[in-house]
Amino acid sequence: MIEDNGQGFDKTLLTNSKGNGWRNMNSRLELINGTLEIETSPSQKGNALIANVNLQ
Repeated sequence: MIEDNGQGFDKTLLTNSKGNGWRNMNSRLELINGTLEIETSPSQKGNALIANVNLQ
């Protein structure tokens, strides 16, 4: 988990962006059956990026 205290934002901006960062992180996690979540919204302060991976 990575957290910050920055301004929240609309998550659809990531999925609709032309950049590769979000897409690359998701594709790498999919290779190891992991998932990537983001907890944010425009009305909140702070964001969290959560990578879930089964270690068994």
